[in-house]
Amino acid sequence: MKKTAIILLGLALAAGCAKSPQENLNLVNKQVLEAWLSKNYPGAKASGNGIYILEDEQPAGEAAAVGTEGWVYLDYTTTSLDEKVTQTTFEDVARRVKLYSASKYFGPVVQSLDKSVLPAGMESLFDGMKVGGRRKALVPGWLLSTERHSTPEEYLEQSTDNSSLVYEVRVVDYFTDVAAWQKEKIAARFAELYGAADPAQEGFWYHRTGAPDNEDALTAEDEIYINYVGRFLDGKVFDTNVLKVARDAGIEKSSTTYRPAKITWASQYSDLKMTTAGSTSATSVVSGFALTLWQMHAHEKGVGMFWSDLGYGSAGQSPVPAYCPLMFEIELVDEQ
Repeated sequence: MKKTAIILLGLALAAGCAKSPQENLNLVNKQVLEAWLSKNYPGAKASGNGIYILEDEQPAGEAAAVGTEGWVYLDYTTTSLDEKVTQTTFEDVARRVKLYSASKYFGPVVQSLDKSVLPAGMESLFDGMKVGGRRKALVPGWLLSTERHSTPEEYLEQSTDNSSLVYEVRVVDYFTDVAAWQKEKIAARFAELYGAADPAQEGFWYHRTGAPDNEDALTAEDEIYINYVGRFLDGKVFDTNVLKVARDAGIEKSSTTYRPAKITWASQYSDLKMTTAGSTSATSVVSGFALTLWQMHAHEKGVGMFWSDLGYGSAGQSPVPAYCPLMFEIELVDEQ
């Protein structure tokens, strides 16, 4: 009888010590991370909610500090623990590691500090940074979720399958009003190219670059065709229906027919639609593109610049990143 009791007790203890597959995965991930740190950054200590700051260069003086709310405009590179670059906003880095494509956007991006979209580990990464500062940090995979917990142990218990990453971040700017920041950038770029001017409406500027045949308003009865070029504010082309422009920018696609697109006019700009060459269906266009057309007349050429509220918003749409102001050059042409 005693022997049986001892065996049952032993089985109970074993069952009590057993770990779930997820707990075992978390333990393995933690051991891999600690082994990497021991080899590459011995003595590194966890900070914040469990990230490891490996290098830190912040400007002296009165440089603006990154707050807990608002937006950060930053460049970054992420590297896996086996030293493979997984993402970067730096064009030179992308070229070096063969991640470059002319159809991708390279340059600083806007990151919201809203906790509903900001991974927990990034919150700790930005803590203490200043505009102009640079930081390199190891962010454990279990901190690359937007969930928030009270202790590092709780984060580990809730681990996902995310891989740990080394972030190298450079803060270009920090602001608490993303709309005002965009309008300031657009106004400065517009003034640089065409001279200072007030917006045609909030977040939208227009400049005529080629005179129209007349000032008659366009109507639904008009046959309207356009050539267009979409650019980031720095001038880089991201979209066009002009073959030479696409070819020169390195974004030519064999699946695209490079000829003028047909515009279906409407009683209000928000209802304008475009049918690209080679397509039989008309699709809506972003509001800033439609507003640019709304300013135009027969055979006119013009440029519209607008904030992301009139473009691809807070989410972006590849290759356009979130909160990205844009400019479109449009020319009303004859059907070809």
